[in-house]
Amino acid sequence: MLLTNRRHRFIFIFLAGMEVAWFLPFVLTLAAAWRPAMMHMNAATTQALDNLLGAPPAALVLLFWLTLLGYMLAADLLNQRLILSPQRELVLLALTLLTMLGSIRLTLYPTTSLWDLSWVGSAFGSVFNYTEGWRPELAMIIANAFLWWRVAMNSGRDLTFLSVGVSFRLGMLLALLGNGLLTGMAHQPPTQGVQYFWFFFGFGLAAIALVRIDDKAVVGDHSVGAILPWPRMGQILASVLAVLGLGAAATSIYNPTTIRTFLGWFAPLWSFIGAILLRLLAFLFWLISPLLEWFVAWMRDLLANAEFLQPQSQQPPADLSQQANQEFTSLAEMMSQWALLRYCMVTLVIVVAAAALWLFFVKTRQRQLADEAEEMTAGEIDLGGNLLQRGLDRLRDWAALWGRYGLSNQLLAAISIQNIYANLSRVARQRGYPRPLNQPPEQYLPMLTLAFPAQGERLARITNAYMRVHYGDLPVDEGELTQLRSDYQQILDAPENGEA
Repeated sequence: MLLTNRRHRFIFIFLAGMEVAWFLPFVLTLAAAWRPAMMHMNAATTQALDNLLGAPPAALVLLFWLTLLGYMLAADLLNQRLILSPQRELVLLALTLLTMLGSIRLTLYPTTSLWDLSWVGSAFGSVFNYTEGWRPELAMIIANAFLWWRVAMNSGRDLTFLSVGVSFRLGMLLALLGNGLLTGMAHQPPTQGVQYFWFFFGFGLAAIALVRIDDKAVVGDHSVGAILPWPRMGQILASVLAVLGLGAAATSIYNPTTIRTFLGWFAPLWSFIGAILLRLLAFLFWLISPLLEWFVAWMRDLLANAEFLQPQSQQPPADLSQQANQEFTSLAEMMSQWALLRYCMVTLVIVVAAAALWLFFVKTRQRQLADEAEEMTAGEIDLGGNLLQRGLDRLRDWAALWGRYGLSNQLLAAISIQNIYANLSRVARQRGYPRPLNQPPEQYLPMLTLAFPAQGERLARITNAYMRVHYGDLPVDEGELTQLRSDYQQILDAPENGEA
């Protein structure tokens, strides 16, 4: 996400800001709805939560935005480490738990002694004993759970124009709903909801512009494969600010007061048109009144002898004394009375949420491993096999090359070229340009030029040589192999931004 090429990094950064902008109104609405119960449970922590959520919208967006970016960076660092299961899942669970507890400690208990850990019990009690009343700790846990859920969703998402566009449209609907609830239920001033709208559209427009540039850079016929230059980034931000400025200027003109004033200029015209329409409707009713009277008389005769209109016999009332004596226990009462049932239900919800996060991260990790592997056969690759199986596959590939070239220098040259191409693909994946499975090398070449800027000629030579030895029987002489090795070394030694 963040540890990738510059375009993708900024796309994820702006997407994070967009998601925070539509999520915060829901947090404020939830906190306002829970505030009476939270004041009853713990007035001190409720006041601390009010101080946090009462900050200006810009400061609140910045705080949650940086927090989400920090979680994304932690997930990126975890994905780069070669940690196997179940250690990886345990580290992820511990990281999620520590961030939740850390946010509660810093925001709700800032003045508590460092060695006083009573707040940890309050945090866990807010989850398992929620029937006693809502607590501020639970609100912080829900907010952190949402942020980690967005990190898990963004870990494996496709940065295409269609995908980001759908996220923008869905986020706009959620922003409309959230800001409506903020002003209607939380009784916040409309100007506060409008500010969250500005942040949402600013981040969203920047993300859409960048992902469109990324699409054109990958599939464009005239793309040179360079990374996003800083002047172009400045142009995007300036364009977004200009659009937001024009929108703010338009709101000073296109508003209810201005519209009413404009329509008031034509009040005599509306009165004249209204009088004409009223007389026209009266004339139409006068024309069809005989037909309406005949229809009403026909319906009266038709329903005169209807059975369901006849008076019904009075039924004796049922004996409700026994039903009144029966007690009905609702699920909420059962959860409040039976602590074991409540603990089991809360544990089940936590397990389901943790399993969902684990599933998203595992799917992302498996896709990264699949993209990292070099497809050496026409069939599918099984990365779940053991080391012995992968060794046998590699021996089978070398046997195929030996069948083509025999035991000669050409065999060693073919193996060297395959290793060079596989290493370049692995480095490109680490820079954010993985090779999808079953993609031919010639189609992957534009992605390689993005991963290694200003190296298009050398990459083309290596790709052509790889296709010659992998898909055909065309030999590579010693001079070409020396040139390819030199190209490979110069590509790796070149700076990542393509500048000399």
